[in-house]
Amino acid sequence: MKINSVNLNAVDAVHAANEFNDAPDAGMTYALVNATVTYTGKDSAYAAEVQISYVGADGKVYNSFDKSVVGPDPQLGADELYTGASTTGNVVTQIPASADGLLRVEPGVIADKVFVATK
Repeated sequence: MKINSVNLNAVDAVHAANEFNDAPDAGMTYALVNATVTYTGKDSAYAAEVQISYVGADGKVYNSFDKSVVGPDPQLGADELYTGASTTGNVVTQIPASADGLLRVEPGVIADKVFVATK
């Protein structure tokens, strides 16, 4: 898993991706994370098994499924990968507007969580 870029105030990009996307809730914004997933296991797996969330300074975890919006293409998730294959895509998560926190990456169902600074 590689985090390629993080935009902690991606409201304009999310609205441009789909004009019907809701505005973020009061005191919130959208974070846009672009990541590359490379599968290194046996057989195959789905990129959707990788979860990218945000842990705010308030200690709360913010997940991409907490508020459903359509992010900029390509989306990260549906690709099935065999050993050595990669896919790159975007994940949108509603986060506190202060953007004080860390990304939390779970590279698989039973994998350890990794925390990534965004600033």
